[in-house]
Amino acid sequence: GVRFVNPLGQKHLDPDYPKELVATGLTMDDDRGIEPGETREVKMEAKDALWEVQRLMALLGDPESRFGGLLMTWDDDGNRYINSIAGAVIPVFTKL
Repeated sequence: GVRFVNPLGQKHLDPDYPKELVATGLTMDDDRGIEPGETREVKMEAKDALWEVQRLMALLGDPESRFGGLLMTWDDDGNRYINSIAGAVIPVFTKL
């Protein structure tokens, strides 16, 4: 599947994973670590041409579109944590 990664996540990518399925346009408004028991809202944006290349743009035309995925994070010791995420696809159109 398609992987949207931020600069911190790039160093944890499998070097054999197909480069055409990796998008580097993932940003978060707060990339501090989330401590055990802590709850925090984090806004993520996935901007990349892969939306069109992988024909994901069709999701934006349907008001009922939702996404699902795995959010992978790593601690300072290199331990990986995987959390499932899901939500509505909310398109934001910007003038180029």
